[in-house]
Amino acid sequence: PASDRRSGSFRLVDARVVSPPVVHVLRAVAERPKLLQLDLSGFAAFPAGQAAKLADVLAAPARTHPLQVLRLRGCRLLSDTSIRRFLLSCPGLTTLDIADIPKLSNAALKAPAEKLGIFVAGTFTRPMVPQVDDRRQSGIQSIAVAGEGWAETRTKEVAGTCKFSPCLQFQGPVSGPPLTHLVLASCPDLSSLPFLPNTLKHLDFRGCPLSGPAESNLGQWKPLSACRHLEVLSLSGCRTLSATALSTMLQSLPSETRLKVLDISETSVDIAFLRELPTLHATRRISHLRMAGCSALTDSLLRSILLAFREILEVVDISYCQALDGLMWDTCPSLPKLRYIAIKQTCFAAESLVRTREALQRLAPSAIALVSPIDIFRDYSQLPPSLL
Repeated sequence: PASDRRSGSFRLVDARVVSPPVVHVLRAVAERPKLLQLDLSGFAAFPAGQAAKLADVLAAPARTHPLQVLRLRGCRLLSDTSIRRFLLSCPGLTTLDIADIPKLSNAALKAPAEKLGIFVAGTFTRPMVPQVDDRRQSGIQSIAVAGEGWAETRTKEVAGTCKFSPCLQFQGPVSGPPLTHLVLASCPDLSSLPFLPNTLKHLDFRGCPLSGPAESNLGQWKPLSACRHLEVLSLSGCRTLSATALSTMLQSLPSETRLKVLDISETSVDIAFLRELPTLHATRRISHLRMAGCSALTDSLLRSILLAFREILEVVDISYCQALDGLMWDTCPSLPKLRYIAIKQTCFAAESLVRTREALQRLAPSAIALVSPIDIFRDYSQLPPSLL
């Protein structure tokens, strides 16, 4: 464990490689009455039958501090009943990560969660974490990607899927818990948006088969109208959302909303949407923009987007955008704050790498070109997430 008995946190190290005896884990948690953060991520051998014992340990009268952070990502044997027990035993939870547990459904959340602010669930792809190469050469940089095989593939998912649906809702106050971060990744039954509280700042529905109403009813559809505090929106891989529905979704944000992060990678955005993107009130303060795999993105559209966000853009991902022709550098605006640009499998890499290097030196001296897609949220290895 990465802690000592006086520490407020307990995290299993290398649990994916070597599973410790459950009795040792229970004893270690019991010996830490001031424990605030418990991370058992990757403990795939943790049996559902032992969840009740751990819940009892966490609810013991001898505990002087209520647990606030519980991370169970990849504890694949746990069940809905297991998660409910933890919620009942830890009423002070502010952060709950139950991603990559395939058996879970809405029933897991039928327990009070009055203080929960961060909730992560669903199925994640293997993490993509940039590792800086010290051999920096004129703004071009390679990255190593965590997870074997990522140099050749983008979408190798963890086996198994969860069963969260649009009816997902926590028990507790009428308005629900004060959620600020809601992450539901690759939930195959999530075809429409669940209830979204007005406290949300971070919303990630990557890989979910979301869809809007019929085109004739889009005018009345306002799915994000309550999210006035929203700063991060990820719809990566939501291919079932039409470009018109995606535009309507962004336009439904309140006038005071200012997104900082937008991920529309691998979606059905079209030329009209990309032209409209810089003019939307909610996108005018975008600093992190992912458009990887957008087949409609051309040099002209990219130039217009960069021009609109030139004073604030820090991270941009245009990997796999095959419509780019690489002829925009001569008329591209300067990008003083740009730190990363991902160009994997585009015309800006390979044979055009030298020209890309020269352009970055001139237009964005601090920028690093990455030859793999960017994971803005660093696979949620930290909660709340830190941006790349």
